[in-house]
Amino acid sequence: MVNSRRKYMDQPEGFVAHGNERNDASWIAKNSDSNGCSGFIFTLGGGAVSWKSAKQTLITRSTFEAELCALDTTGTEAEWLFGLLSQLFIVSQSLPPIVVHCDSQTTIAKVRSRKYNQRTKRHIQVRLKSIRAFVSDRVIDIDFVGTKE
Repeated sequence: MVNSRRKYMDQPEGFVAHGNERNDASWIAKNSDSNGCSGFIFTLGGGAVSWKSAKQTLITRSTFEAELCALDTTGTEAEWLFGLLSQLFIVSQSLPPIVVHCDSQTTIAKVRSRKYNQRTKRHIQVRLKSIRAFVSDRVIDIDFVGTKE
């Protein structure tokens, strides 16, 4: 089994060494409650390896906050998968970050911005710090994808 894995790692065109993830969150879409829905699916080599779709367990006050919650959950899963891939594959080079596709340009801009805003609530700052750590540690790389794509 290890020999076949090594063969694929020697032929990068035959094996995708990073996962693709689609992250989405909706905020009070057609529901009467205030819990958003979020979901993700990670693929590796064209096949799904991890996925989740569920109502968020906390109440958010905006679409931005719902997207942050979804990205934080996704980042946590990506970190676990990244660690698993790092331990399973015998490679001499480090793995590239897992590409996370997000449909909110506002959320991506806020994550990439290093500006401190005193008006940002503490619970949002905790999630932002967590997501920024995933990005700076090269666990994930956030990429924009339109909602309809």
